Amino acid sequence: MCQSGLCEAHAEVKIDLALPSGKEAESSLLDAVEKLASGLRDRAALRAFYKGFGWSDAQEYFSRMGETQVMVVDVDHNDSDDRLAIILLAFQVASANLERREAMPSATATIYLDARTYEHAGALTLWRTLQLATRLTRVLSPLAVQVLPIMSDLPTAFELIAGYLKVEKRGAALNEVSKG
Repeated sequence: MCQSGLCEAHAEVKIDLALPSGKEAESSLLDAVEKLASGLRDRAALRAFYKGFGWSDAQEYFSRMGETQVMVVDVDHNDSDDRLAIILLAFQVASANLERREAMPSATATIYLDARTYEHAGALTLWRTLQLATRLTRVLSPLAVQVLPIMSDLPTAFELIAGYLKVEKRGAALNEVSKG
């Protein structure tokens, strides 16, 4: 079917990709971190944080990005820059949702961290992803944003994590290792 051209005739995909130079990327990342730091100290700055990424208002943001977003977590997610990207996305969503909740108090948003690409390969990465998702959800819940990990085989994931942490494979034991 794919070779027949039928799919191609009924689907159009356009990808525009413009990657900054290393220096530009570092500068943009530093700018985003500085704006986030301001947003953590001042609610008005947090409300405006997402606009630093080029969005004009919350309606535009959510109509283009959706109330539910997915970030595929890659295998080298142990890197600080990967975790920072997740944190920046979570606060970007929370910032836009903060503004949106002024007009629609029941507005919520969800970010899924799709960890299925490495769920059988690395207990440390799984553990860090679970910790990050849990902590971000706790911090962002007042802004009606939750960050949830996606794993296709949760019992196996818990088994891997419990083996890495050398604890029983149950939620309470994992929580004792690291609260929250």
